[in-house]
Amino acid sequence: MEDYFGKKNMISSVYWEWELLLLSIKIGIGFSFLYDLILILRMLIFHVSWMETLEDLVYWVYVTANLFQLQLTKSSGVLRGFSILGVILGMSLYYIILGKTIHKIAQKEILFLKRWLTEKWKLFKINLCKQDCDLKNHRRKNGTKRNSGKKEKTE
Repeated sequence: MEDYFGKKNMISSVYWEWELLLLSIKIGIGFSFLYDLILILRMLIFHVSWMETLEDLVYWVYVTANLFQLQLTKSSGVLRGFSILGVILGMSLYYIILGKTIHKIAQKEILFLKRWLTEKWKLFKINLCKQDCDLKNHRRKNGTKRNSGKKEKTE
């Protein structure tokens, strides 16, 4: 939109900047959510330190590539400081509003899941042991001998 002097309309320029800022905040929230998923995965599955470092490296390369794409497509390759601040603001808002709560809930649920799986594993091992003992007792009652792997002497 141009006015009668041939200059761009200020309102459309401000609207575009607000749109980019809101998009940046939304992207920042998405980045934080993704990192929370990585942290939950780390709670579920044991990771050695080099694996955590590799995950973090891949995450930050992904974030950087997406920020570069955002700047390239939405602002014609011009680095906009308010866009980067919008991403940081979105990440911060997510952490303050949802992040802490999600971490607490995930820790409780994962602890519950681990306890439940441990109990089921113990029951499974006990049942397996009972079946093995029953099999041994059955062999003794029927007179069948269990071969220990050694050759028996024949006289």
